[in-house]
Amino acid sequence: MEPSRYDDTGRRSATSSRWDMRRLNRPNRLWGSNGVTFGPDGRLYVAQFIAGQISAVDPASGDIDVVVPLDGPVQAPDDLAFGADGSMYIADLTPGRVWRRSPKGEYTLVSDEVKVPNGITCEACAMRGVPGCGWPAGDGRI
Repeated sequence: MEPSRYDDTGRRSATSSRWDMRRLNRPNRLWGSNGVTFGPDGRLYVAQFIAGQISAVDPASGDIDVVVPLDGPVQAPDDLAFGADGSMYIADLTPGRVWRRSPKGEYTLVSDEVKVPNGITCEACAMRGVPGCGWPAGDGRI
């Protein structure tokens, strides 16, 4: 058998004495993480692009809750931001969509015409006419 990083079944298993293949870290519940931000409740929100979900981490306890599940309308959350009213805005990368998730958990499609939305932020959105932002028009807060 020729030296390989894979065994005969195609699984990762070194067949050469030069390679030592083993996991160096524990599996991570936040796998596929990309965009992160703190929410209005003080938790750290993590967009898990590969996992297809968004989780919230309590910094004090380390507890993790899935707040945007895999089986919801969001497919590939790449980044997220919060509006002044507590709404979560989500960049859904591969389908090219932007979502709004209300504090009650209701989803509204903001746009499905954004090619590869990689990153999102909320800033003075009422001045730009974004409904549901929660800031009065003319307020320049970021």
